[in-house]
Amino acid sequence: MRPRLALRTLGAVLSLSFAAGALSACGSSSSMEEEFSNKSVVEAAKKAGTANGLCPVMKKPVVPDLFSEYKGEKIGFCCPPCKPKFEKDPEKYMEKVRANPDLYGYHH
Repeated sequence: MRPRLALRTLGAVLSLSFAAGALSACGSSSSMEEEFSNKSVVEAAKKAGTANGLCPVMKKPVVPDLFSEYKGEKIGFCCPPCKPKFEKDPEKYMEKVRANPDLYGYHH
């Protein structure tokens, strides 16, 4: 009976580890800077219906249905953890976006 309990415990630990890794992937920066073409960033903005194509927090393509209203604009994000980060201090992120609109695919 002990071997079965050990296997179930190991299975639960592995499942939790995998889930935690998947959830934290969005909020982590990779060591290699990802590059996106202006065309793909603009396409991401159009598809998401947002004023930006790159997430102002993580600089990754935005996804549909994940945005925040800011000064009359829909600002898009790449993943759920980025939205509250932006909402905590939106001007911090918007300054970067406005300083480099081509990078972020920002149109207003």
